[in-house]
Amino acid sequence: MVSERIQSKHVCVIGAGPSGLVAARELRKEGHSVVVMEQNHDIGGQWLYEPKVEGEDALGKSTFLKVHSSVYDSLRLFSPREIMGFSDFPFVVKKGRDMRRFPGHRELLLYLQDFCEWFGLREMMRFKTRVEYVGMLDSDQVGRDLKWVVESRDMESEKVSEEVFDAVVVATGHYSKPRLPSIKGMDVWKRKQMHSHMYRVPEPFRHEVVVIVGNSHSGEDVSIGLVEVAKEIHLSFKSLDLSEGLSKFISKHHNLHLHLQIESLHEDGRVVFVDGSWVMADTIIYCTGYSYSFPFLDTKGIVVVDDNRVGPLYEHTFPPLLAPSLSFVGIPRKIIAFPFFESQAIWIAQLLSGKKTLPSFHDMMHSIEDFYRSREIAGIPKRYTHELADFEYCDKYGDNVGFPHLEEWRKGLCVSAVLKAMANLETFRDSGDEDELLQVALQSPHFTQFPQSPKFLKVHSSIYASLRLASPREIVGFSDFPFVVKKGRDTRRFPGHRELLWYLEDFCEWFGLRETIRFNTKVEYVGMLDSDEVGGGLKWVVRSRDVKSEKVVEELFDAVVVATGQYSHPRLPSIKGMEAWKRKQMHSHIYRVPHPFHNEVVVVVGNAASGQDISIELVDVAKEIHLSAKSLDISEGLSRIISKHHNLHLHLQIESLHEDGRVVFVDGSWVVADTIIYCTGYSYSFPFLDTKGIVAVDDDRVGPLYEHTFPPSLAPSLSFVGIPRKILGFPFFESQAMWIAQLLSGRKTLPSFHDMMRSIEDFYQSRDAAGIPKHQTHDIADFEYFDKYGDNVGFPHTEEWRKKLLLSTVGNAQVNLETYRDSWYDHELLQVVLQSPLFTQSLQSPSQHLTGLSKVISKLHNLHLHLQIESLHEDGRVVFVDGSWVLADTIIYCTGYSYAFPFLDTKGIVAVDDDRVGPLYEHTFPPSLAPSLSFVGIPRKIIGFPFFESQAIWIAQLLSGRKTLPSFHEMMQSIEDFYQSRDAAGIPKHHTHDIADFEYRDKYLDNVGFPHLEEWRKELILSGIGNAQVNLETYRDAWDDHELLQVALQSPHFTQSLQSPSQHFP
Repeated sequence: MVSERIQSKHVCVIGAGPSGLVAARELRKEGHSVVVMEQNHDIGGQWLYEPKVEGEDALGKSTFLKVHSSVYDSLRLFSPREIMGFSDFPFVVKKGRDMRRFPGHRELLLYLQDFCEWFGLREMMRFKTRVEYVGMLDSDQVGRDLKWVVESRDMESEKVSEEVFDAVVVATGHYSKPRLPSIKGMDVWKRKQMHSHMYRVPEPFRHEVVVIVGNSHSGEDVSIGLVEVAKEIHLSFKSLDLSEGLSKFISKHHNLHLHLQIESLHEDGRVVFVDGSWVMADTIIYCTGYSYSFPFLDTKGIVVVDDNRVGPLYEHTFPPLLAPSLSFVGIPRKIIAFPFFESQAIWIAQLLSGKKTLPSFHDMMHSIEDFYRSREIAGIPKRYTHELADFEYCDKYGDNVGFPHLEEWRKGLCVSAVLKAMANLETFRDSGDEDELLQVALQSPHFTQFPQSPKFLKVHSSIYASLRLASPREIVGFSDFPFVVKKGRDTRRFPGHRELLWYLEDFCEWFGLRETIRFNTKVEYVGMLDSDEVGGGLKWVVRSRDVKSEKVVEELFDAVVVATGQYSHPRLPSIKGMEAWKRKQMHSHIYRVPHPFHNEVVVVVGNAASGQDISIELVDVAKEIHLSAKSLDISEGLSRIISKHHNLHLHLQIESLHEDGRVVFVDGSWVVADTIIYCTGYSYSFPFLDTKGIVAVDDDRVGPLYEHTFPPSLAPSLSFVGIPRKILGFPFFESQAMWIAQLLSGRKTLPSFHDMMRSIEDFYQSRDAAGIPKHQTHDIADFEYFDKYGDNVGFPHTEEWRKKLLLSTVGNAQVNLETYRDSWYDHELLQVVLQSPLFTQSLQSPSQHLTGLSKVISKLHNLHLHLQIESLHEDGRVVFVDGSWVLADTIIYCTGYSYAFPFLDTKGIVAVDDDRVGPLYEHTFPPSLAPSLSFVGIPRKIIGFPFFESQAIWIAQLLSGRKTLPSFHEMMQSIEDFYQSRDAAGIPKHHTHDIADFEYRDKYLDNVGFPHLEEWRKELILSGIGNAQVNLETYRDAWDDHELLQVALQSPHFTQSLQSPSQHFP
């Protein structure tokens, strides 16, 4: 009998780049024990940028190179981010990071770090571990239960370890071993030669004549980087048959020249090309690609690298004689890499677990020989064996493990990027002319089904891409945190949904709320600990699941506040034939972008906000839009839109749906539709909540709830925030939250159970009498109710301007539905709003310096300059020394700070007199008390951090006895001399510690041998001050010291990177 038990292997993965990470994930998922050995200090492989290349062999000839990464500082992805991600972890834009579609290399590293954290891969990693030998434990076992000896070196302790593994996966990448051409004279050429593997930034080549060999991506990118700094760049290519984009680039720059291959190099610096032309060059950069290299791997000659062909490998992955115990991930090139690596990893993992088997040795060898023969017939050189550039092959490969075929949008975006680069080499990454295809991608499940570990989460958000707020930002914010415009973000009054998310993130950071939040935690059950305790000391059991680890936790709480929102559980109508209708039906909850409905006939059911927004968006792409509403009595704004667009039609409700595609309306008219989108709202849903039937949802009424918040028999230990609709949401939620908090603290009490129930019944009766359906119980469009609710906790009434802005917006939308967000008529009211305390007394910015104000003052009509204040008067007058005056509401004193040490008792030895702390030798040491008492950070108007560092070093060395101070009398004399010099210069006593003097700082540093301030640092500070004096509003974001900045970034301060705990780059 054959066992079906899954086999678990002990597997070593070599390398923690993209291929190694996904291999580790799939192996662990399949039940294997995994160790990932990585020579660097962190994950990322090639994408872990290493700026410091000094001391490395410039041509990269060493067997083990210290520098692994070939990434240069300016490198941006050649492919758009949308096609890059793994199948279940899309490479999405993240706020505060590089949001470009073709981002820089650091963003891809962050994506890989996100991937690693999301799937919990770090526990399998051994960093700073270099694999030096991998060999068969017993070579006689080839073809049977082969095991592998792995010898590794800890790069910190130099300790060498030897371990035995059932299998080894080689995932070391293929961009680390430079491939060099063979050119006559290379060995005798005396000037600088380097491979692009060592290139990082263009500045070292300023005013040089540079020859670049090779026109691959790196050759093109390096050339683009050098044109602004090098004297001349000479490109040496195999052929003068160039892409349009490269031709444009060369013709645009006078210092860029094209040549054929190099024939020879000469000791005098000449580089001679095959056509006889030559140049005198300072540097040659070989952008000639990379070779596969596995110096650690000993297979007794079974697997070899021959002219850059790794073989024999079945499907570029498995050596027939050694598989599956030895395999390779990441060998192929010119593919959409991450999905392909993933399919390789899945196949390897399933082979090792016994779920899959490989063909026989002879069948695999025959397949490899057929592949080699087909490449030779096609005239493809051996060194291009692993360059595939074939979507069909990738799909066929994935079929081995049921991996999904590449999506058409992914193929299309890949091809589009290649064609754009060929046409516009310098600009293709930033030109967006594939919007339609991009929208298809973003609408695909890859982006709309967000990742869970390891499965997909259900979609919680109902937001579509184009959604903008229906209310102006001024009325949206919380009472003490206005929703203000922020530079560099969405500055519209009716911003898009992302801006509201950023506002909430700002709110969270401002009030330090993140420490209270458990992300990726799904609540699965909330119930009473003891239902007999209802009305007494009730406690709640909360069971939650960590969606990453799948760990379930059960905890006990005194109270539970349900704040799960009301726009996630779609409410669907009941229409005859819905179940049998064969075409596409969806709720607006799933709608994101219009393009998937191109040229379709679409029926939109419901004409509330989402129905109107989606209909407006579809008119430019759909063939027809049929809007089904309960009534033909619609707003003027909607009427205007329908009359404006010939493909937008209004109908009454749907009566029935038919299998042939017909949608029949109650008036007997019908259309044959491709898609129905139900914009029919949402239902309240609390699937986790077990109240033994006390709280129930009945026809979208959540009840019984006192004031839409408290279930009478369970409150205040159970409460709900956010149930009411058609309200000014954020302020109302805030008043709810305050009431709940004060009840739980005992500061407030609720009415009796019977009084609360009576209030609820009265409310229900009033709604029934008004003819309001039960499912609209929580639709509260009533300012008076909001204010009355707030009175329970002293929450301020809704401001008149807030009410008027809301009503103005509603009225404008009813008339001008398409334009109301961008064309409004409440300018005077808006000025009242912006003068209100909410906007003028909240979150004040630090004071601005007086210097450089003239431009700002001349620009702003409401900003005035005066001399000092002479006097203040009870009637509100502020009188200035020149006799002018104003009636002011507020005075803000931006008058600086005083030194204060209220805790310090030196018996009067150290005192603060008119902001002079003294006596202090060198602003640090009180002569009679030092070094046992010292001060760090007293001086002002300095480059703070380096100066504080030098103070700290001096103090530490004094206390350890390595340094000594001058005598008491010498220190006191020095202090007195300093005071006299300041007096002679007319500097007031309270400016004693204002030290705007680079020379003094350097002299101070000499006391401990601390390096003098770099010239670039001094120049940058002077440049910043000068720019601020001229351009006060913009100097932080607009500067003209780019060349100086490059000198700074090239300095050892930035290129000698921090190794522990991780590298940081500017």
